[in-house]
Amino acid sequence: MKKSLAILGVILLTIPLLWLLSAVGDALEMSRNPESITKEKIIDLVYSYKGSGFMGMMAIMWLGFVVDGFGYRERWLWKTMLTFGFVWLFHIPTGTMVGLALFIYTIGNRKKFKNKSGEPGGGHNSGGSASSIVTP
Repeated sequence: MKKSLAILGVILLTIPLLWLLSAVGDALEMSRNPESITKEKIIDLVYSYKGSGFMGMMAIMWLGFVVDGFGYRERWLWKTMLTFGFVWLFHIPTGTMVGLALFIYTIGNRKKFKNKSGEPGGGHNSGGSASSIVTP
């Protein structure tokens, strides 16, 4: 069940990105054909833009609930959240806030996620520092 909730969170992060891509396509189409620009289309673009940011923040809260509330801390989820944080950064400015929030949350909680060996202690490596590897 925890994995299903995590997958749902990833889907919730994906939907607004696809929504934004559709809005960008509509904006490009209107730029090629200025006669097609109407007040309704502009309002739809604004709502798409704002709505996608809201949905992205809701997805981050959902994933936070999955990670902190249910304790689902698999390595694939850490990598996915980090990747989506990076992708969201490019949807300026609303998406940048979503991406930054996701980055801060994911990197700040990296030690909660499992490492390659499946033990808690870091999402990106074994969790050891350089000083613990070198022996005196």
